[in-house]
Amino acid sequence: MTDRVKETRGWEAARLLAGWCALFAVAGAAAAQAPLAPPIENPSGRYLVWGDYRIELNQYGDLGRNWPTPDLVWEQFALLRRKARANPEPPNTLRAVLLVLPRVEATAVRRDGDRAVVVGRRTAEMTAAEVKWAIDQWRQFEEMVYVYSAGNAWLRTDVRVIDEPVAVETDENWEFWAGQQRALLDRYWPFERGDYQSYNSIYCSKDLGANPHGGTIGAVGGIKGCGTSDTAWYGESWKPNRTGYVALHEWLNQQCSATSNMMPYPDQEALWNNYVLHKIGYREDTALDDWPWLSMRRDVMMHVIRPGMWRRWTAIDPYVSTAIGRWMIFGPTESGRARALTAAPDADGVLVELEMGKYTHFDLAAARAPGGEQPAIVPGTYYFRTGLAAEERKEVRLWAGADERFQLWLNGVQVRDGWGWNYAEDDGCLIEKVIYATLERGLNSLVLALPNVDLRVELRVRLCDTDGSGRPPAGVSAVPVRGGREPLPLAAQPAPPDFRRPRFHAWAEINDQPWTKLPRLGETELRQLTGIGRLALRTAGAPRRNADGEEYEPPQHLFLDVPEGSVSSPWTAQPSEDAARLDNDLDFNWESLAWLRVPARSGPEKDLLLLRFDVAEPLLHLLRTAGRPAHESLVGWVLVEHKLAYAALVDLDLQEEPDSALGLLSKRPE
Repeated sequence: MTDRVKETRGWEAARLLAGWCALFAVAGAAAAQAPLAPPIENPSGRYLVWGDYRIELNQYGDLGRNWPTPDLVWEQFALLRRKARANPEPPNTLRAVLLVLPRVEATAVRRDGDRAVVVGRRTAEMTAAEVKWAIDQWRQFEEMVYVYSAGNAWLRTDVRVIDEPVAVETDENWEFWAGQQRALLDRYWPFERGDYQSYNSIYCSKDLGANPHGGTIGAVGGIKGCGTSDTAWYGESWKPNRTGYVALHEWLNQQCSATSNMMPYPDQEALWNNYVLHKIGYREDTALDDWPWLSMRRDVMMHVIRPGMWRRWTAIDPYVSTAIGRWMIFGPTESGRARALTAAPDADGVLVELEMGKYTHFDLAAARAPGGEQPAIVPGTYYFRTGLAAEERKEVRLWAGADERFQLWLNGVQVRDGWGWNYAEDDGCLIEKVIYATLERGLNSLVLALPNVDLRVELRVRLCDTDGSGRPPAGVSAVPVRGGREPLPLAAQPAPPDFRRPRFHAWAEINDQPWTKLPRLGETELRQLTGIGRLALRTAGAPRRNADGEEYEPPQHLFLDVPEGSVSSPWTAQPSEDAARLDNDLDFNWESLAWLRVPARSGPEKDLLLLRFDVAEPLLHLLRTAGRPAHESLVGWVLVEHKLAYAALVDLDLQEEPDSALGLLSKRPE
């Protein structure tokens, strides 16, 4: 199935929502089409209710991935909107720009060896009503960001309609990626790096074959510091137009890609990914309707992007503060010396300086020592140190970027691993990563460790207030030469966690930013927690056949593969499909948790639970325990192939043999 077909199929059921809410309206022509699926129904008519949660019981008896009934969705949306509006704090502003390009002039070209033969020309144009509809839908999407962030964030979008046609070259079937249309942006919406965090466009592709995700700029690593996304408008020929869905989809992908900037998440695997719904239980391959897609977006915006993250989230600050231009450098020398060189005397280093402009990199090749000497650039690790003198204890937003993967250390403790993109593709500026750091009163020591393998050593570090203004924080100054000033002592290094004697965390303390406040658990950590040396994590289920008769392994499991005799809880050797048995398997389609009871584990907490991320909060508060409550017993989070779960270690109060995961709870669905 092509990407375009995936993006355009199955939206028909959403037509049922028009009477309740226009949040995901559809093109008028779609109303005449027959539904692609039966009406969405709750097979049991029962819900687990806790606080704001009202979760449907699925047909297998657990809290699985049923598509919610539309009236329930909008009932909950109205409740969440009221709560968002009651948030007493002003929302964090996420600055975005949206260009709408209603007219595309296409030239179809057939390749004949090295020659390009023009085979036709075609113009596609949106009507005024379609332009208005697209803009209205984007505004409704802004409302969804506000509501699902609990009033902690606001997507502030400046919109402009560009009447000049976009000229594109297509293949002979009118299929195309629009390519770089930067001239339109520069002509009609000139802005400076730092003015916006997100660039988006909607461009016409009626009677054409535009790729749904690549148009005026394309999904590149930043334009003027923005994440970038383009959305094709297909018009009434498609069933129906998916613009609003794709805009939401693409904007979230920007955020996913930019986590290396916005939040210090671990390298390699993002917390979510919009292209792998089938791996995390949303069952996109059923071709029923769009509720799997929309449910995932809601869950990402509520349960992955947590309230504290929304409040702090930014891709870029306005370039008001100037980057640090004077550094004490040490090296090049071996790696791993950042903490030691934090305490080194000035005499061991060399002071270098460079006059810094608004966007200037600190380029070691252009910097000079006070006597005019140019530092040597050779392989090795360079350590750039400065003092940050603070008049009082203060949290600041540090932005740091470099030409290689760097580390940032504050008072002898690493505060950021600078993995991710290094340079923006459009203007060659360094891509800065954000760090929230607390400066203590006195002279703090900041060290940037930068490995070098070539003739380029470039970096940028600037300090900003945490309010998104980009202004330098008051009462803080950079002091590269300590002179007679005594720096603050080295901070204590965090002790590596010992999961044989784990630290227990309370939901109330970590729920705003759990991914930075809880440790991530892999197989090694889970073996230590349970004492089961042969424990393994698997994600594939037993082979089965799809509707086309092709064999595949269902990928939506988080299966705790342990020897049968190591646990006294229900155990299975293989994951099962289309069921919700309570055992060592967490099937993200139908199940809310996996359970291991380990009799050999020392201490009273013998029950390890993996809780699906979107229902974890109510389950943590409803699990029956004999000792410490589950919501105070979190030990970490697990992420394997995009399957995300919380881990809790508890002493379950088993008054009777549970018949399902819900049998472990103090409250049943009603």
